[in-house]
Amino acid sequence: MADISIRREGAVRIIEMAEPASGLTLDNLRTFTEALETAQQDDETAAVLLVGPADAFCSGCDLGDFLGCGDLDELAGTVRSFFRALALGSKPLVAAVDGPAVGLGMTMLLHFDAVFATPASSFAAPFADLGLVPEAAATLIAPLRFGYLRAFEMLCVGRPFSATEAHALGLVTEVTDPERASERALHVASRLARKPKAALQATRALLRADPIDIESRIDAEIAEFRARLEDAATVKRLGRLLRMADQARSAA
Repeated sequence: MADISIRREGAVRIIEMAEPASGLTLDNLRTFTEALETAQQDDETAAVLLVGPADAFCSGCDLGDFLGCGDLDELAGTVRSFFRALALGSKPLVAAVDGPAVGLGMTMLLHFDAVFATPASSFAAPFADLGLVPEAAATLIAPLRFGYLRAFEMLCVGRPFSATEAHALGLVTEVTDPERASERALHVASRLARKPKAALQATRALLRADPIDIESRIDAEIAEFRARLEDAATVKRLGRLLRMADQARSAA
């Protein structure tokens, strides 16, 4: 389970993740959702900054926690609320990335307006290898932004992209030194927070995909994701991968 802390610096709401290798639990997603919703409702917050731990931005969801959830309706509702809060808010989102961004750790960045990554960062969406499907409306946004072939390579082939490749692709705004990534991200978030709110939010909304399409795709992906978790072969595959990961951690 990750530790998530929230604070405000000026008009920037800062969400910091201190994440173990196992990934984000459902409780983590609830905390994250609440932080995003609070930022939207708070008139003193004009931008949101997400900062991950050094060398390990986000390894995605804690699959053990997901598999252990006895109520798939609750699971689907929690995931849906998180992605809606992430995708449908009106305030700018900025991220500082250092290390691997995997699964949800990568797809959620599709909703950010500025992403600053270190050279050690990498981006991967191995959903097909796990027997799962992408989320966060990635199947809508990735082809629109990167083109079908690159989106297929990312979401179906599951090839990891380096920070330099992600920058060329348009997933990353800037590749910067590890010592400066968070500083650069905070600088840009603070700069955005000083701009006229209505004009910035209107321009941002016009630049982005139709929110109705995004919400509909989030729901469609979650329905398919849930169906995969109800598939016995998928559950068996995930269980085997989790056991292998546990053995690797024990041997380390």
